Amino acid sequence: IFLGCTNVTDKQGLPCLFSFFSSNLLFKRGVSLPLERSLLMNRKKIVVLGRSGSGKDTFVQYLVKKHNMRQLISTTTRRPRFEGEDTHVFVTKEEAAMMTDRVAETIINDQEYFATRGQFEECDLYIIDPKGVGDLIANCPDQELIMVYVSTRFEDRYNHAIERGEDPEREREIFKGRNRSEDQMFSDLEWMINMASVSDFSKKYPTVKVVYIVTNNGTIHDLYKKAEAFYQEYVNDRVIKTL
Repeated sequence: IFLGCTNVTDKQGLPCLFSFFSSNLLFKRGVSLPLERSLLMNRKKIVVLGRSGSGKDTFVQYLVKKHNMRQLISTTTRRPRFEGEDTHVFVTKEEAAMMTDRVAETIINDQEYFATRGQFEECDLYIIDPKGVGDLIANCPDQELIMVYVSTRFEDRYNHAIERGEDPEREREIFKGRNRSEDQMFSDLEWMINMASVSDFSKKYPTVKVVYIVTNNGTIHDLYKKAEAFYQEYVNDRVIKTL
C-alpha cells in the first residue's frame, strides 16, 4: 500500500488518488481511505528513510517523545557532529570490526553505519537507507515492515544539514559527500515511488507492506502533524486492535 501526505488535488481541490490498483498494493496521495486492515499485522517494524536533512530524525523523535516508541540507535564509526550527540552509538573502526551480528549495514561518506540483531528485535522504529532495508529483508525474511519515506526539497535539506552542526563549513563538506553517496543509494527507490512502480517495488522489497510518503516542505509543526497522522493511522492501540 503506497500512501502519501502530499498536496496533490483534483480539479475541485480535493485530495486525489492514482487510478492504479494491483492485487495487494494501492498507490494513494492525500487523505486516508478505509483500507484492508488485515494487511497490517500487529507490531510491524517501521523503517524510516530519507536523504540527509530531510527531517527523518525529527519525524522519529516526535514519535519517540510523544508516544514512547522505541527507536533503534544504530552504531557508526563517524565522529559526533557535536558534543553530546546521541543519534548514534559512536565507536572506532576497530570496535566496529568486532561487532559481527549485524542485520543491516551501509557505508556513507566512508563511514560505517549498522545495527545488530539484538538492537533490531527491541525496536519499533529504525532510520535506515535503501540498502539497509535490503539487508533487513535478507537477514530477517519473516519480519514485515512499514516504510516511511520523507521527501524534502534539496534547498531545504541543504539548509537543515548546515544548521544542525557547530561548524557550518564542515557541515557543508559533509553534506556534499553524503549527497553524492545518496544519489546512488536512493535513485532506484525514488524512481519506483515517483513512477508508482508496484511490481518493481514488490520484487525488491517483498516484506514491505505499506509505504507512507511524507512531504516535508513546511514548518517543523507541519511535520509533527504528519507524524501524528501516521501514528493515528498505523500505530496506536485503537488501530492495532482492529487488525
